[in-house]
Amino acid sequence: MRRAFDLAFGRWGVRKGVWAANPMDAIRRPSKPEHLPRSFAPEEMRRIMVLELPPIERLVRTLLCYTGLRVIPICQIKVGDLSFDELRYDNGATFPGTIQTIGKGAKPLVTLMRPALKGLVFANTSNTRTGRGTRDCCVTRPRSRARRWGGPTRGA
Repeated sequence: MRRAFDLAFGRWGVRKGVWAANPMDAIRRPSKPEHLPRSFAPEEMRRIMVLELPPIERLVRTLLCYTGLRVIPICQIKVGDLSFDELRYDNGATFPGTIQTIGKGAKPLVTLMRPALKGLVFANTSNTRTGRGTRDCCVTRPRSRARRWGGPTRGA
């Protein structure tokens, strides 16, 4: 934004006769760094996936790996956002369910589950207390652990 202003100001000065040439023409535009995210190599991914983790952390790791979702949408997944109805496409591809989230730019996003993900998500949701309907988060620690660790509890 600043560079655009400086260029416009330089053109204005030339038009008004303040200077003979645009002083911004002599200034090079700063180059952007050549930094692109690098995905994990297959061996790195295998080593990450075999790490022994507590159930909730294993679920988050698997969601990050298999869905490509960002951390915040994963943390906002509610039990009601999950569907375990199998999807079958005309080309023969089948998926064991979907996850509805809010993606970047507040856009609704439906992510297809992979078979390896369905078992973990289903196991975690069956352990989640849903006393208030579909409001309970899927990716949270059970209440008893939160008390034991001194973390926040509901209704306290």
